[in-house]
Formats: sequence, C-alpha cells, structure tokens
Amino acid sequence: MFAQATLLPSTRIVRSKFPILSIWETLNQGLEIPTLDTPSDTLIARPDMVVEMHPLPTGAAEFLYLLQRGSTLGAAIEAVSDAPNFDLSRIIGSLFEARLLASVELEDTP
Repeated sequence: MFAQATLLPSTRIVRSKFPILSIWETLNQGLEIPTLDTPSDTLIARPDMVVEMHPLPTGAAEFLYLLQRGSTLGAAIEAVSDAPNFDLSRIIGSLFEARLLASVELEDTP
C-alpha cells in the first residue's frame, strides 16, 4: 500500500538565501529590516482565495517539492529523513492546519 498526497495547485515553495518572509513582514509593519544573511524557505499558497505565506521548517521545502512532482509520501519521507531537525509530524500538521492538501489517496500495490 502506498499513499499519494496532492497539494493545492496554488501552492508554491520559494527558497532564498535571504529571509524573504521576514523582510516582507518587516516592511509591511514599518520596522527595521532584519539581518540578511539567513536563508529561508517559504510556502506561498492561496486557500480560500486569500494569499498566505508560511515559513517552512528544516527539510520541508524538499519534501513538498517531491510531493508536487508526484512522489509517494513514503518516497518523499525517505528522501529527506536524514535532514537535520526534520520533523514530519510538524510538516504534515502544518499542511492540514493551513488547508493546503488537495487530496490524500491510499492505493494497494499488487
């Protein structure tokens, strides 16, 4: 048996060598720009027709890229499980909480 998870079509993953989400939030609040030497991964999506941005924890960007490319949950987990501080339950919980999963399908293998 394997599981396939599909993200909403509006979902995008942005990887940057700069903390782009922090910069955007800071500029919108009129605060000083944070240190620019911190890389970050950000998930941008549009559930319910409202753009939302979420910071991604360690390993999440690669995991989500794999799901978007059609990998099974098992293959995506195996590919990133060695990433330091990878927390699968946090990532999956965040996807459910943000309503970013379009479907999860279970299939029997012959």
